[in-house]
Amino acid sequence: MPVTRPQTARIALLFATLRDGPRSELSSGKTVIKVRLCDRFLGVSKHGEPMKKLLAVFLVLLFSVSAVQPQESASQPTSQAGPDAASAELVTLTNSWNDAINANDRAKLEAFLTPEFAAYGWSGELWSTRSQWLDNVHLYSENTLHGISPRVYGDFAIVTSVAAFVVTSDGHPSNKTSILADTWRRMNGRWQVAARTICRAGSTSPSSASPCS
Repeated sequence: MPVTRPQTARIALLFATLRDGPRSELSSGKTVIKVRLCDRFLGVSKHGEPMKKLLAVFLVLLFSVSAVQPQESASQPTSQAGPDAASAELVTLTNSWNDAINANDRAKLEAFLTPEFAAYGWSGELWSTRSQWLDNVHLYSENTLHGISPRVYGDFAIVTSVAAFVVTSDGHPSNKTSILADTWRRMNGRWQVAARTICRAGSTSPSSASPCS
């Protein structure tokens, strides 16, 4: 990529400063750079060897400035593609986790969960530990997820969704709907669920602090 005028001006100013000290002045709001290069590089210089070293520094600066911007532009698509790929993977994993819940496949479920996994209510209270959640997962059936939406933050991600399911309590099944916020963590290239936060539709009376229960 060609070196732009502002880049060339900055390099020339730096070179002039190294050679003669600061030699710039303001004129009409613009910086006018006074650099006498011709007599310095046509063999009439009295500085001799030091000027050759300055010339080498000048050339290095010239080529390094022209190389910076292409490298930054080339790296941009990679950084943008990373979150997109992770989001697609998390959607697939969320659906696979939900399939394992419907199948009550404990081995697969354990593989999805981190050792510290826990389920929480919307206000942050602990609802069940990892072992408790695994023991009670058979009570939930016909789980269907809608609107799966991942947000990736490096090696962590929040995946929100709306779940419709059937829960059996005291032998009586009932249809429920909840909003889920799952916290995923990536370790050694593998995503696992560290926490599930659940919002169950509750009372919406004026006295209620939250629509979740």
